[in-house]
Amino acid sequence: MNRLGDETSPYLRQHADNPVDWYPWGEEALARAKSEDKPLFVSVGYAACHWCHVMAHESFEDDEIAALLAESFVSIKIDREERPDLDAIYMAAVLAQNGSGGWPMSVFCTPDGRPFFAGTYFPRSDRQGYPGFGRVGTALADAWASQRDTVERQADSLVVAVEQQVTLADELAPGPSENTPEFGALLDRVAEALSKTFDPEWGGFGGAPKFPRPTLIELCLRHHARTGDERSLTMATTTLDAMAAGGMYDHLAGGFARYSTDREWLVPHFEKMLTDQALLARAYLHAWQLTGRDAYLVMPQMRGALLGDTRPVFLAPVITRQGVFKFWPFKLPLDDGRPNAWFESAREGLELSKNSWVCMKPDLSLGAYRILQAIGDIPNPVWPDKSVNELLEIAFRGRIIDSEDHPLVRRLRGAA
Repeated sequence: MNRLGDETSPYLRQHADNPVDWYPWGEEALARAKSEDKPLFVSVGYAACHWCHVMAHESFEDDEIAALLAESFVSIKIDREERPDLDAIYMAAVLAQNGSGGWPMSVFCTPDGRPFFAGTYFPRSDRQGYPGFGRVGTALADAWASQRDTVERQADSLVVAVEQQVTLADELAPGPSENTPEFGALLDRVAEALSKTFDPEWGGFGGAPKFPRPTLIELCLRHHARTGDERSLTMATTTLDAMAAGGMYDHLAGGFARYSTDREWLVPHFEKMLTDQALLARAYLHAWQLTGRDAYLVMPQMRGALLGDTRPVFLAPVITRQGVFKFWPFKLPLDDGRPNAWFESAREGLELSKNSWVCMKPDLSLGAYRILQAIGDIPNPVWPDKSVNELLEIAFRGRIIDSEDHPLVRRLRGAA
């Protein structure tokens, strides 16, 4: 067993039994590379990545590849969902060298971590025009031994390319303040550009393969909320409706696939990413805020119907006692006349302990505000020292409630 067996990442632990002498990213690996003057082989992937598992089976379970890596490199395995910072840096190098990127990411670096050769998937042996991983590794080991100056210059060039991308991102990140005319003009221009790539029949932007692009959906929703532009709202809702109705959405287990192989959202690429689920849950929630359409909160309803339970299933934003913000599905409980029956049933449906604090975006027409109404009955909430006003500030900041005129706000203010 290598050094990945005790890691917290399930993806890294999947590689614990590889013959490759993997290190997690850290000082131990970097120190060994420097002391032995060996380049790094950095492999970046994630648990739901199909080609990551293909390359692992073909190459990282192969004794000859493991021997090559042990002799010439210090090998590091990174979970991109655990270390998005490292993923972004090395992906910039892949993009700079190849013009495109993806996972698994295979990056060869100097002992101090500067990339000098960056790629994605490599087959075990030469195949269909792709160089085999064994041949690539051997050639780079030879280059490190006999052409060090060339390798160092290549590393310096890639570092400059990565720094340019990072600098550009930093310059763009602040942008104009949301309350300025400049921000409104920028939003108008982006919405106009999106309309030119929008698929009016099936939603989404561009052709197949079609990705959900939740940040673009959110941008359309924000543009509509700011300007009342119906075209932006239509772009968002058409996309959300089509994705939810098609094969992109898992109607049995819930969640969305990474992308659709066709423009109709019919045939998915069979992997799910945690980042997509988190961003799409927000997009559907914000669409509900704007439209009031309960369908945007009842995404898992089909699952209950198939199991013979026709009660709607809501995605509830929940903050656990550890302070983790998540979306959980729970079935709307039946009111049996007990005090706080709604709250207790919801807690049971969410499988939360008695010490959890439930914070749900209320649907007043169904009376779900009782969950927040019952905050005072929950022992040891997440923030036991917070006043009602402070809890409301948190709710506003997270867009759990959106107006001082909200009936829930008035109710809680009255209880303060």
